[in-house]
Amino acid sequence: SVLDSGVDAVFLAVGASRAGRSPLETPQHHADIVDAMDVLIGEVAPCGQTIVAGEGALAIDAAVTLAKRAGNATVQLVLTTPLSAGTLTPSLLAACARERIHIHHEWRPRRAQVDPESGLLVSIDFVAPDGKSGRVLACDRLVLAAPRIPDTTSFPGEVTLTSDGFIAADPHTLRTSMHNVWAGGACVFGHRSIAHAVADGKRAAWEIH
Repeated sequence: SVLDSGVDAVFLAVGASRAGRSPLETPQHHADIVDAMDVLIGEVAPCGQTIVAGEGALAIDAAVTLAKRAGNATVQLVLTTPLSAGTLTPSLLAACARERIHIHHEWRPRRAQVDPESGLLVSIDFVAPDGKSGRVLACDRLVLAAPRIPDTTSFPGEVTLTSDGFIAADPHTLRTSMHNVWAGGACVFGHRSIAHAVADGKRAAWEIH
């Protein structure tokens, strides 16, 4: 390991890029069901009726990015959280308004419907905010903005993880369960601003010093 090579301390800031629990109540695999991160790195374009479903800034960023590439396609955003959620800032919602993205909030995507003959995605079943009624939206491409968790496959079992899959660290000192290893940023606290991540790095540096 790095510590065995003579390094005195390590600060883990590996981010949270891996998709966690799928927003779909019935997880499915299909060529036109894609991850929001693939949209942001430029690998996915909108197609016909494109729906982005999920929560927080990632869902909005993906929807706005797709809307800018839309051409003749249309983009709708289905947020699983209320518009008053802390991660949905006025500036993010304003970006959707500028791109004329229709927002459905507090809907939960239940299942994707696929045409048995053509194999094409045709619609998505949703549970309405009242939790009782269902709705169906036509859909040619579904983009899922799942909550993000860190990719810890490079150090499995070496540091303790929380029940949500994040690196467990003391909220004040940022020490992990592993001796001389600190961690901060999204891999500990989830998605926040870059200012928070920089602050975590500075705090850990003082603790290491």
